[in-house]
Amino acid sequence: MDSEIGLCINKKRQKTKVEAYMPILEKPLAILDKYKNSLLFYKNESNGILPIPGYPVYRNHLIRIQKISKIEKDIRSHVGRHT
Repeated sequence: MDSEIGLCINKKRQKTKVEAYMPILEKPLAILDKYKNSLLFYKNESNGILPIPGYPVYRNHLIRIQKISKIEKDIRSHVGRHT
């Protein structure tokens, strides 16, 4: 947290290893506050406050979205970046 920026996410960029700061906007902050006592949240030094699902869970979510949306093309992360 920076006093000038406010509450932010800080992460080192993968390629350059330069630390980047991304301010958290009001709406996402309100959502975080609303669900802070939920079982979905946890405080961990390495993982922060939100759980990060593994790849198999992520793929299952994409497959579910594909079926619900009745999309015939196989959905992958790469496709999502190009739509």
